[in-house]
Amino acid sequence: VSDATVNSLISTENGEEGLLADPGVAKLDLVGATVTRNAGSGVVLRAESSEVRIGSGLVAENGDIGIELTRTNEVSIDSVTVAANLGGAIAIESCTNTSVHACSISAHDDATSPAIVSLFSRNTHLVANRLQGNGQTIVSTVGEHEDSAVIARNTLLGTPDGGLDSGTADVRENLVI
Repeated sequence: VSDATVNSLISTENGEEGLLADPGVAKLDLVGATVTRNAGSGVVLRAESSEVRIGSGLVAENGDIGIELTRTNEVSIDSVTVAANLGGAIAIESCTNTSVHACSISAHDDATSPAIVSLFSRNTHLVANRLQGNGQTIVSTVGEHEDSAVIARNTLLGTPDGGLDSGTADVRENLVI
C-alpha cells in the first residue's frame, strides 16, 4: 500500500492482529480507526513502513501490544486513545523519527511491561501525552540511540517513582501526579 488514506476502519475480535502491515506501507494516513479486542497486537507496522500517520482513533483491549512499530521511519501517532492492551500500549523498536503526540494512554491492570517502550530507536518524541497506570514504569527508552529521544510536556499519573526509565533521553516539563 502506498499513498492511501483509510478512514474509520473497524477491526475487532480477530484471531490475530487487528491491522498488520508486513512488509511495510508508505504514505499511509489511518484516521479514526477503532481496533479493539483482537487476539494479537492492535496495529502492527513492520519492515520499512514510512511516512505513516495514525490519528484520532481507539486502540484498546487487544491481547498483545496496542501499537507495535518495528523498523519504521517517519511515523506519527496523534490524538489516539490507547487503552487496556495486555502487552502494553506502544512498542517502538529499531525505528527512526517516531512521534507520539496528544494521545491518551492507559495500561491494562494485568500489563507487565511499560506503557511505552522505545528500543534502539532514533529520534523518538513523546510529547503532550496523558499516560496513566502500568505499575512502576510508564515510559522506557533503551539502547544506543536513547539520547535522541525527547519526553516532554506529558502528564504521568499513578506511578510512585515518576514512571520514567529514560536513560539519557531529553526529559523535560513533564507533570507527575
